[in-house]
Amino acid sequence: MNLNIDKYGGLTVVPIRCGSNYGTAFYVGKTQLMTATHILKSHINNPETVNIEVLVGTKWERCSIAAKFHPVDITLLNCTVESVGGDFLELLASEFFDGQDLKVIGYPKEIGNGIDYFGIDIKSTRELNNNSGRGFDIVVLRTDPLALASYNGFSGSPVFNHKGKVIGVATDQFYNTLSYASIKSIKNRLEFYKVRVKANSESYDITEYGLGRAQELLERKIKKAGERYSPETHVDNNDLNKKLLAFCKVGLDDKHKLALTMIRAIFDVARESFPKVYDFINGEKIFDLDNNPLLDYLKNGEYTPIIGDIVNGLIDYTPQDSNLTLIQNPLKTKVNKVASLMSELNEMDEYAHSKFMCITADAGQGKTHSLCHFAETNNGFCNFYLFFGTDFSDKDAEKTIIELMGWEKEGLEGLDAKMERCNRYAIIIVDAVNEGSGSSYWETNLDLLKDRIAERSRIKLIVSFRNMQATDELKRQINKNKKDWVYLDIPGFENTKAAVKTYFDKYYVRFNVEDAIKCVEFKSPLYLKIFCEVHHKLHYGYGNTTLPDRAIIYKEYLKKRNGRISLMTDEDPLEQVTLKCIEQIVRISFKNHLCFDVTRKEAKDIANAICPNRLWDKNLLNNLLKENILKEYSLKWKNNDRIDLIGFEYDSIGDYLKMRELLNQDSTDVSILEYIENGLAKIKPGMEMEVYKSPFANVLTYLFSEWEPDINVLTEKIFSNELLKRCFIDSLPYQKFTEEYKGKLKPALQSLIKDNEKQVLNPENVVRNFSVYKYHILNELHEQLMGLDMSKRDEVWTCEVNKSFDHYGLLPYLFDYYNTEKSNFKELAQLICWLMTTSYPVLKAKLVKLLKLIFDEQGELILETIKLMEGVNDPYIHQGLYSAAYASIVLSRDKDVAKEVATYLQGIYYKDKSSAPLDLVVRHWSMKIIELASYLNPDYSGWTELIALMPFDSVKNPFTLGDLNSPWEKDTFFGIDGGAYSLHHSLFYWDFYRYIIGGNSNKYSPKFRFGKNDDILLKDIASAIAYIIRDQYKYSDVLSEYDKRVYHGDRFNQNKERIGKKYQWLGYFQVLSYLCDHCLMRIDRYSEDERDASHNFPWLTGAIKRTDPTIPMEEGLSVYTSDKFVLIPNDFKSIDSFEEWVNDEKLLPSLHHIIKDNEGGEWVILNAYDSQEVDSDGFRCDATVWYHGILIEDKDKENFEKWCLPHNIDHDFREERDYEYQWNDYPWAESYKERGHCKSMKKYLRTPCDVWAAHTSQLQEDFTGSNNDDEFEGSMDMPTEKIMSILKLHTAERGIIKDDAGNVVAINICRSNRIKALVIKRDILNYFLSESNMSLYYFNTSLKEVLGATRFYKQQRLNALFRYEKIGDIHCLVPFMNCKTPKQPKIESFDYLWEELINDISKDLDTDDSK
Repeated sequence: MNLNIDKYGGLTVVPIRCGSNYGTAFYVGKTQLMTATHILKSHINNPETVNIEVLVGTKWERCSIAAKFHPVDITLLNCTVESVGGDFLELLASEFFDGQDLKVIGYPKEIGNGIDYFGIDIKSTRELNNNSGRGFDIVVLRTDPLALASYNGFSGSPVFNHKGKVIGVATDQFYNTLSYASIKSIKNRLEFYKVRVKANSESYDITEYGLGRAQELLERKIKKAGERYSPETHVDNNDLNKKLLAFCKVGLDDKHKLALTMIRAIFDVARESFPKVYDFINGEKIFDLDNNPLLDYLKNGEYTPIIGDIVNGLIDYTPQDSNLTLIQNPLKTKVNKVASLMSELNEMDEYAHSKFMCITADAGQGKTHSLCHFAETNNGFCNFYLFFGTDFSDKDAEKTIIELMGWEKEGLEGLDAKMERCNRYAIIIVDAVNEGSGSSYWETNLDLLKDRIAERSRIKLIVSFRNMQATDELKRQINKNKKDWVYLDIPGFENTKAAVKTYFDKYYVRFNVEDAIKCVEFKSPLYLKIFCEVHHKLHYGYGNTTLPDRAIIYKEYLKKRNGRISLMTDEDPLEQVTLKCIEQIVRISFKNHLCFDVTRKEAKDIANAICPNRLWDKNLLNNLLKENILKEYSLKWKNNDRIDLIGFEYDSIGDYLKMRELLNQDSTDVSILEYIENGLAKIKPGMEMEVYKSPFANVLTYLFSEWEPDINVLTEKIFSNELLKRCFIDSLPYQKFTEEYKGKLKPALQSLIKDNEKQVLNPENVVRNFSVYKYHILNELHEQLMGLDMSKRDEVWTCEVNKSFDHYGLLPYLFDYYNTEKSNFKELAQLICWLMTTSYPVLKAKLVKLLKLIFDEQGELILETIKLMEGVNDPYIHQGLYSAAYASIVLSRDKDVAKEVATYLQGIYYKDKSSAPLDLVVRHWSMKIIELASYLNPDYSGWTELIALMPFDSVKNPFTLGDLNSPWEKDTFFGIDGGAYSLHHSLFYWDFYRYIIGGNSNKYSPKFRFGKNDDILLKDIASAIAYIIRDQYKYSDVLSEYDKRVYHGDRFNQNKERIGKKYQWLGYFQVLSYLCDHCLMRIDRYSEDERDASHNFPWLTGAIKRTDPTIPMEEGLSVYTSDKFVLIPNDFKSIDSFEEWVNDEKLLPSLHHIIKDNEGGEWVILNAYDSQEVDSDGFRCDATVWYHGILIEDKDKENFEKWCLPHNIDHDFREERDYEYQWNDYPWAESYKERGHCKSMKKYLRTPCDVWAAHTSQLQEDFTGSNNDDEFEGSMDMPTEKIMSILKLHTAERGIIKDDAGNVVAINICRSNRIKALVIKRDILNYFLSESNMSLYYFNTSLKEVLGATRFYKQQRLNALFRYEKIGDIHCLVPFMNCKTPKQPKIESFDYLWEELINDISKDLDTDDSK
């Protein structure tokens, strides 16, 4: 074994003597050594007369015994000095690996007289039962050449593995060989004596199938990837990484264990504190199942997807006798976390249970990099075996793998057995199968290899290849067995902006990132890397927004690579032989081979002519291949002969340079056309599309992105050929035409759109080329899309919208156009509306916010856009458009725009009962616009007229569309499998039926009845939706095929939804519209205010998502208030004694009923929460003050203040945060007024007079579409209706209240330091109090708590009452005092208890596992 013994001998490995015995010892700590116990026998028998000594440097130093590890023949020693150099050896508690090569370093008596050190090689052969009483447990075989007669002196020597870790101590000569005692056998005892021992030994197993050997082989293989792998510029692709981890089953066991731990904790907490919850989840049956799978899960820990579905269902489960969900906070938050984790487990289930994965990508998209990085970062969890396509030639794939790995003895069977023993997976990765022998080899061998691996339980296979003509047949072959494979496509960077920033930072590129991400080329990892490597050769400033020509970048890259190649070729670097060779290969390919790759002979002749008279080692072609500039491969040719070819490792370099050869300075339209036509003539009739995506087609794509021929040439020559037309369409994202040429191109593109809607109706092309499409072409696109049925449009457009945003993240383009295309806002708004057909909720919400920004700047576009999109048959567009319109109008309060828009909508939808929108959400926003316009314009009676029409009669009875039992009974109602199955399953059994329709807790609709005793079956509602989806929306097989690849998400992951889910929502909203028109609607169920609604407004259904379109993309209120108001410092810098602090009623937080802004202005608190915390001796001390402002009529002041005795002022003010209306609905809209707020609190507080809260709270839980939604405050306060009415105030941007002049008069201070409060300007408040003859009082509660690490410790609660004065300070009526002793909470601190339960149960699980 190759281990340098001079690094150890005489330094950390030293001679030892004791009486007449000599041996070896070694340092395991600064002054700790280990040796064999039997060497020390003389000292053990006569400790007073016989010393133990080790030779440190040139001096013998005394040692003492620290511990003997009987019966193991090892003793731990203490020494008075450190080793020479102060180092010591690392111990490893290694498992036994049969046949492992090891080395012993010691001081043999026979040849070194016990003073000179030697190393001998050994191989482990047998592990003994250590309970036998022997002093050793491992027997080894000598493989050293010394042939010693005796091994005396080696006793006590360290036994090293190949990494220099000590895994044992040599103890005995055993039948003419050696044995040793393993570190593993004394690991616990060593740790007791503070000796460090590493436990992860698998990485040191370099036996045939060992993890250590796999890691070594992987490291070597990754080096061969060369420049295709660049770990220092790696940018995570979270989706790819998550799916690869699931496929390899890395981390899944931990997630399953965590899920089980959390469920057990929920049961424990529910048992103690939430008996109703516990009784429900612990019942014999749950929901409508015949059993309770949760109980089985608790017992056996075996997770199935139904467990996740049940936990998901618990969140919104509402018992039939209640108006509240069964599970409330704080427990609900924990259940949410478990459900989110289980949703992830369900999503990854397909990958975890698959044995075969196929990864595809276009050239340069990072296949090799992604696989190398994944294997390298996870090689401690699996045995990764990486191969490249070039590793395979004539032998079958299995035989090749076995020979390369040295597994001839047992083959894959031995690997599988090893993995079974180690409870691990082996992942065989074959990257770039399109290289080497090429796809023709794998067309024969892939199925054979797959069949061999299918026989093994612990081996999985990943293959990757490039999307190209040569791999089309291989794709078809894999698709024949698609049920056995999972697929991943790498479209480039998941987050281009993050990738560009990472690369630019790494390479110090001084180019604006925002400008760079508009360059489609930077989506390719390869192009970004090449650009960054040569950027310093390109001369441009930071402010430059135009990137250098691609050909210049590629040539600079080849020049950069030339340095090393010149050295390897023994050539002058200034000769630029690399560039010369590449240019000549490009020329030959261009002239002789229709841009296809050249033969190996041609390439070799070119290389030899440039650098003649070289041996192969110095040959230019050889070194271009070694350095991955070129690649070699072979293909089957005529008569099954093979032809050897040379191509470019990075296809884009070759293809682009070939295009430049075609588009050179001497080229004319005629010469270019002649070349194209000659090329087409060489293609057999009817085979044109067979060469699509070939080098010839790629060159044409690049050509059409820069060539500006006469328009007639395009229309008569290019657009008349299917292949050329397709290449032109592909070139759209790359086109860099002049503005003048773009204008000329308009008619030709219009014609192209008409004839090629599927290719040109590509949202990626439209968005990237908005500057081209906006010239009337968008109108052509509009007409094309407008003329399609919704399902057909979704097939050809919406699926592509989803994919484009999946892969390319087109939102930055749209937001950039918002900043740069002000004069084309009409066209941009039109495009955004068409993108709203997306089934992705987050994308749609972001588009709504962007459209609202456009309307904010050009309010006249609201009506124009509504008219433009009036006839579209997809309600998703109208939902988004009207919500954006409402959001803009409600914030601008533009009376004229509001009335103009409302009048038009009234004419479309509300001219009579039969014209009302079929879609409930469209009704919602159109009605709110009309209501808002009527509020802003008292002379406009649109709202009164609309209400007079209610109930409407516009929706056909959906319960008469067919037999309502049929959809339930037919699993194939929408189709056979794929998305159709998911649609049926969702609508009739799980998420949509249970949590949206309400089937998890009800049989009949809790909201609607046809009459007082005529309930509606929820199953009938689901069936009605099904008929609408199938017969009206015409959900198709094409959509089903698309949907099966879309993970549908859940309440925690709503970034994506299937097209089928979109249709479920639309069908549901149509059925609800019918029910609103023909049923009684029950509101405020199970409360004292339960009643039938006077008008069945859409918002009363509770079905419309509570997303507020006025909320901006970025949270800005906290920054605004932090800058505006004076910061209030903490009162308690430190606490010496938390006992004294919590008991001292005089030691209270400072009060701040009046707050000052940075200009000295005074603002008065109406409602606030003030909190501070400080650590004291391991305990956390919390001090909180609540401010509850109340209003009382001046005539009642005397009675009220007499009533204010200490025992009357201790009240628990429950915050009624209502989410049934939105921030800007307050206080004028029906959605708010229907709730019946602003009631006197006399009954609740038991006061002698009427008392009103000074504020109202609105709760917003859904921030879909905003960035960093956790930064937004969920609850915001507004002044009470009385204040709003008398002062004529309105809610403006969320958290801000303004007067009619637009001045901010009240605002929510977000908690940046201590206080979260609603404050109002003091002079404005004084005016209100004078006008209303009212006074403001405060109930203040102070709570001081001490919290330990896992338990609530102690608290003190004090109450006080204050009266606000219009001038001067606040008047104290009742000072802070302990009004009554609070009951100790049953669960002293829920969060702490939860964490403790999780920790305790996790420990139990770990203990079980160890057993």
